[in-house]
Amino acid sequence: MDDHVIDCCSLINLYAGWGGLTELRDLRRKWHVCEAVLNEAEFTREFGPDGVPLMIPLDMNALTQLGLLLPARPETEQEIEDYVNFATEVDDGEAQAL
Repeated sequence: MDDHVIDCCSLINLYAGWGGLTELRDLRRKWHVCEAVLNEAEFTREFGPDGVPLMIPLDMNALTQLGLLLPARPETEQEIEDYVNFATEVDDGEAQAL
């Protein structure tokens, strides 16, 4: 099974497109999500029956508890250094994913 890292924007786009993330299981991959992404992905916007946008809370921790998403974080000194350098250019979640 291949390993992949998902950043916050990709995760929210997949959620919005599918109306959830359970389809990730069908792709037969391991999906790693950095701790910063778990903290960044709080809401997605959906439209109610009347066309009014609604902010829908995302529970990333529930998805990790189900084993659908595997938490990841920089561990080695080089990974931490790269994370800090990338974070000067992009958001924390994207920096950790890189």
